Parts: sequence; structure tokens; C-alpha cells
Amino acid sequence: MAKVFRFISYKTIWRTFESCNNYRMPEGTIEYSGKLEYWYGDKERKERAKDLAYVKEHFLHVKFIEMKNMGHASMATLYPENMAERIMNLAK
Repeated sequence: MAKVFRFISYKTIWRTFESCNNYRMPEGTIEYSGKLEYWYGDKERKERAKDLAYVKEHFLHVKFIEMKNMGHASMATLYPENMAERIMNLAK
């Protein structure tokens, strides 16, 4: 991942993934006009069940994308180029 995001240090990448689940989410439906995708691996579907339900309820225009043969953080660690490409496509 650091090779794809050359401008980000290894420590910043680690902090991003380490801290992303430690924030309280707002109550109620959240207005958002941009593209929103929720990526998760098929091997972590059970573990993400509560997260998926929350996102489905609160973000009305989310697109769920299940990654085949992946667990938690598999895309970032095993397929960083694919992850970078998907992130760039969200900005289009």
C-alpha cells in the first residue's frame, strides 16, 4: 500500500486502519450526495453483519461491494493497486 500511496508513511497507513473503528457514529439518516461504497470480504461477512446493517439503515445510497476470497483488510495488504484504483474511481 505504501508503494501505491508514496506520499503516505507506513505509520500513517497503520494509524488509519487502527483508528477507523474507534469513532462514535451519528444517530439518524446521514445526508450524503457523493459516491459511497462499503467494501467487505466474503470471509468476514459474519463479523461485519452489524456494520452492514448500520450502514444500510443510515446511508441510503450506499453501494455494497463484497470482495471474493477476502477477509478483513485483505485488499489493503494483498491487492493495494486494486484498492488504489477503486479509491480513484470514487473521485470521478
